[in-house]
Amino acid sequence: MRGKMPSKKDIILVTGTPRSGTTAVGQYLSMADGAAPLHEPMNGITGLRSISRHYEIPGTAGFSDQDLEEQVQNIRQMKLRYKRRGYDREPVWRKLAAKVIGHRPHLSYLAAKYRPGVRTLVWKDPFALFIVGHPAMRDIPVVATVRNPFAVAASYKRMAWGNDVDEIAERLKAIGLWPTARMPKSFGAEGYSPVENAALLWDAAYAQLLAVSRDRPNIHFVDIDKLIADPLTTYRRLYDKLGLGWTDHIEAKITAGYSSAGKSSSVPKAGRAHDTSRNVSEVNSYWTKVMSEDEINMVQQIAQERWDTLRSMPAVTIEPEAV
Repeated sequence: MRGKMPSKKDIILVTGTPRSGTTAVGQYLSMADGAAPLHEPMNGITGLRSISRHYEIPGTAGFSDQDLEEQVQNIRQMKLRYKRRGYDREPVWRKLAAKVIGHRPHLSYLAAKYRPGVRTLVWKDPFALFIVGHPAMRDIPVVATVRNPFAVAASYKRMAWGNDVDEIAERLKAIGLWPTARMPKSFGAEGYSPVENAALLWDAAYAQLLAVSRDRPNIHFVDIDKLIADPLTTYRRLYDKLGLGWTDHIEAKITAGYSSAGKSSSVPKAGRAHDTSRNVSEVNSYWTKVMSEDEINMVQQIAQERWDTLRSMPAVTIEPEAV
């Protein structure tokens, strides 16, 4: 006798460049009744075993259209297999723990799989940037977080994050999707600086998302500046667009999470990706204290045109309902 087929879950994808607010947005959307977070299955280090690198691109370098289709189907049915490893930079005890129980992506999967009543998976994944346009993703609502490129680049610099955009550019060029010939000339033989890496990835990512959104009404751009200035209005509109239920409990959680009361720090603690003690109102302005004038000019050269396009789009800022 065959076992009962697992019920398929609805999916909402939350993506955007790393350091663009996907974690917070995914967290608050996951508070809806019947929703659960699914953390970064496409992370090349701690995600699914079938993912061999960050930012898989269907049709390039060993990742086929069928690979993506199977992955999406497995996510819907919650039939996933994860790597059991941590990051090289992590303490030894965390690496050992990852070998036994897995990392955050695996733990979020287990929590969603075995929690009763889960109908919707909020798939939070900056590494899913370049799969949004694939036919397998067409019926999946997408929330694309947009944080200004200067703040993203400053965050990369603060975290000393790596040089992966060169390899991404080669894969995108192979299928005619690298958006610009403006490659910075200031990097040395060792590769891009964190600032250059962030700006180039930011520009390539939002070029793809903007192109895909032209015929996809279920892609919702969320301006992080607007969200921080008015979180309740923004989240309520987003919940409505995604068909999620709003409650007083969710409203209280969002109000508390975005409050700056008792949080005086403007720059996050060194080496920490998410610092809950910082003043959230300054999340998009602290970059002026982190980057040099030359670095700011570099980001402007690479990403300003795309940033101006995004800021001019009504869809980027989810406005309050007309009164």
